[in-house]
Amino acid sequence: MGSFLRLKDIDRNEEQAQELIFKQQNILSDWNNLSKKLNDLIARHKPKEARTLIADMLWANPNDVAIQKTSATIDALIKDDEQREAQKKLEEEKAKREQAQKSKIKRQQIKELVDQYTAGLSTSDGETHEDLENGLIVSCVNTSYTYETRWLNPEKTKAKVVVTQHAHWTGAISGRPNFSRVMDYDAGSFICEEETDGVWHTAQ
Repeated sequence: MGSFLRLKDIDRNEEQAQELIFKQQNILSDWNNLSKKLNDLIARHKPKEARTLIADMLWANPNDVAIQKTSATIDALIKDDEQREAQKKLEEEKAKREQAQKSKIKRQQIKELVDQYTAGLSTSDGETHEDLENGLIVSCVNTSYTYETRWLNPEKTKAKVVVTQHAHWTGAISGRPNFSRVMDYDAGSFICEEETDGVWHTAQ
């Protein structure tokens, strides 16, 4: 049984060897066409495809000096491409970080303009209304603001900021809390724009 298995292994190895010889002969017989295809790939700057092709050619004829030099050229092209791609990614990431930082600064400056705008608005803070008949007391305990930025140009250097006031009212009957409600009010809007130095200000 052991001898039979060894014979099968020998047959398999011989079959594989014949396949490799046949592959090598095919490559060598088609060498000129493969060389033209290789040069064409290099001319069209497709070094990775050329690397796949030349790997077979080097295997079939490893001592060919010309193909060795071409292989080195392809390796250099691939390395250059990889370095360029890596540099491109670094530049793209840097641009994204810079844009994100600019957007953050822009949002902060617009928020500061909103704070300046709302500081001049009247509120109902501290107001109290009483319904003596029902023992109800309604008070405004605090006021907050939200805003929406509407861009007025594609470059996003000019915007209309729409502000909403939120008044937090609470009610109590005979001293016991009865309800809590937030009332929304239109607090107006203003136009702001970015100066050439990147600073935002309220437009006149």
